[in-house]
Amino acid sequence: MKPTPATADRIPIREKIAYALGGKAEYVVSSLALGSLVMPVLNIGYGLSPALIGIVLVVFRLWDAVTDPIMGNISDNTHSRWGRRRPYIFSGAIICGLLLPLIYMADRTWSPNTIAVYFAIIGVLTYTAFTVWSMPYQALGMELTRDYDERTRLQAWCSFVGIPVGLLGAWNFAFISSDWFQNTVTGEPDLISGSRAATLIYAVVFIIMGIMPALLVKERFKPQKNANGVRPPPEPLFASIKQTLSTGPLWALTGVVFFNLLGLSSISSLGYYLNIYYVNAGGIKEASIIEGWKQTGMVLLSLASIPFWTWFCARTDKKTALYAVLGLTFVGHSLNYFCLTPENPWLQLIPALFYSAISGSIWMIFPAMRMDVADYDELKSGRRREGSLASVSSWGVKMAITLSTGLGGVVLVQTGFDVALKGEQPPEVLQRMFWVYLLMPAAFWTASLVCLWKFPLTRARMAEIRAELDLRKNAAA
Repeated sequence: MKPTPATADRIPIREKIAYALGGKAEYVVSSLALGSLVMPVLNIGYGLSPALIGIVLVVFRLWDAVTDPIMGNISDNTHSRWGRRRPYIFSGAIICGLLLPLIYMADRTWSPNTIAVYFAIIGVLTYTAFTVWSMPYQALGMELTRDYDERTRLQAWCSFVGIPVGLLGAWNFAFISSDWFQNTVTGEPDLISGSRAATLIYAVVFIIMGIMPALLVKERFKPQKNANGVRPPPEPLFASIKQTLSTGPLWALTGVVFFNLLGLSSISSLGYYLNIYYVNAGGIKEASIIEGWKQTGMVLLSLASIPFWTWFCARTDKKTALYAVLGLTFVGHSLNYFCLTPENPWLQLIPALFYSAISGSIWMIFPAMRMDVADYDELKSGRRREGSLASVSSWGVKMAITLSTGLGGVVLVQTGFDVALKGEQPPEVLQRMFWVYLLMPAAFWTASLVCLWKFPLTRARMAEIRAELDLRKNAAA
């Protein structure tokens, strides 16, 4: 039987819920407004080429490579009456929320290059504000508890509380392609008008949920002082970056998620297109309904699996649980060979539901393992540098999403897909799309397993690290 966390390491339920709301606020921006909407709105709606969209998305990640470490370092070195993290969480949520509705406001009559430039400028501004919010938010979660299993329970709450927002995402595409936004001339779904309405809703949701951690979560970090009662000097930015980049377990863990996401997200847009043009013969509305129910089932089944994976992590450890998750991912995806078929469009729910019962747990286990990395880093550096650590792992996640979106666009072009043909795509093109969708993720997921093998922080090792840190703290007292 595993010991319960000490009182000082137990996070109150109210704070777990408030922190969890912030997690789904992050999902609203990165996975919805600037995630799953981007390719269909800019490609199908505005007519931009997938390659041009991919270039703009890479620009966003290059910008993040600059701003994420800077913001992480600023947050780590901040000392205020409101804490290191909460002032930025509060202000960043409001600014980012105000920018979100501008993302898809480019005029339809503009040239593709002008639309791309507009999207790039608004996107850079939005991502900058998002960084001001997200780096301190992620760092706050990494310092809330020292207990190995309480960290997993915190992330389980993050998965559980976000279900309503997950359902919002499930019907994301169905909403923007619904009859509410039908083009009166062509009778086709107007994805641009739909996306503008969606981002306005997302902005309100993000502001409300994004400020909750700032208002309701208590910061637990207390800066250590030397024998003379003086705080150590702030860590210079480049020294912080150097220390962070030398943290081996962080690289291994980031690699796990990077390659897993690259495998999953690189075929995400391709999956949408297969659902529309292969399974439903170009029927956007029909495909969006199936997609909505598929995502709804995935969200609900992911919710139902949370208690099992929380229990499994407590009975074994997080690394073992992640091995199981990644291994079963191969099985779930392979079911698409039998179930992704025009003869029965609804069969595609089977692999999606199988996969969701497994893969959703990654976003419970990964953040909890990253909290363990912060302890490892403290042992090596003598500092609590959650913001700097979060900046590297977060950039890895966002870079994976960006590269996969760009890769998905390039692959889509290489298969011969032509958006102008709509539902009249040649059979050989649809077959190429099918096989690429089925086979491409395997290489990335294999790399993810290799990175996990290199991750050294098991339950036993974390107990040793925690004991060493406690000894150090008691010696300095």
